[in-house]
Amino acid sequence: MAKITFSTLRWYRFSYANALSFLIHYSGLMISLQSPQVLPISLAAGTACALTMMRGLRILPGIMLGTFCAFNFSTLPHAPSLLATAYYCLLPLSVLSLSYQFFNPILLFNNTQQFLKWLSAVALIIAALSGLYIILQHPHALFPFRLWVLTGLGSLSGLLVFSLGITIWDAYFPMSSELTRQDYHMLGSAACLCAFLTILLLMIESSTTLLILSLSLTMIILTLTYSYSFLGLAIGTMTPALTINFMDYLESNFFLHAMPKQLIMLQLGMISLVVIATSFALYQHQKLAYQTN
Repeated sequence: MAKITFSTLRWYRFSYANALSFLIHYSGLMISLQSPQVLPISLAAGTACALTMMRGLRILPGIMLGTFCAFNFSTLPHAPSLLATAYYCLLPLSVLSLSYQFFNPILLFNNTQQFLKWLSAVALIIAALSGLYIILQHPHALFPFRLWVLTGLGSLSGLLVFSLGITIWDAYFPMSSELTRQDYHMLGSAACLCAFLTILLLMIESSTTLLILSLSLTMIILTLTYSYSFLGLAIGTMTPALTINFMDYLESNFFLHAMPKQLIMLQLGMISLVVIATSFALYQHQKLAYQTN
């Protein structure tokens, strides 16, 4: 029987990591490319940054291949495929370099101030990269600024929701063994309620009702965060984001008739929700650490 050497094992791990990153990134892009509108919360950008944070630069080949294949199979020309490949590789690479140099390399922050500084720096990077991407890919667009804002906010919201959520889930998954059956029922019920409220938000046009539903959704996510810390934060923020993207993929009435202003407001609302919930989780973490010491 042949012995498995260290180099062979390393090659197996490299192949497995890139195959997984290819499947995840390809699936996320195919969903977005088949939607009637630009996905309000970019699943592809979020998962690319999360995988790069957790597994390093060795999974970039999988992301590159996934992007190129997704854009080619969607009957788009090769030039946009190459531009999109460059964008979805430079984005996680830039965020990874920034986080390693100046902040926390695994997107788990010590305090709210550090998180907000990281968010500001990442927003500037995404603004620059998405602006260059839109100028090169749509040189004759009638409203390039609108496309730039939608793409930039989509990438930023995807990074906040999915990168933070997946990283938190990866870090705190061992703690899930401490949860009881009642905890799982509570988390599942809260996730279903978040999804239901998100669907209602996309269906109702009354300003007063929208405000009430938004506040209710925020309170549920904050309650989850208070009760289950970062694990509750990840579930509470990822559920509405996945619901929004799923409704977009199903071509719901909101996304078929949504104006760019409505999509931008939806993106800003999701970003604000994640920032508030994350800041609250970090405050709770600091308070607990202070009481322990």
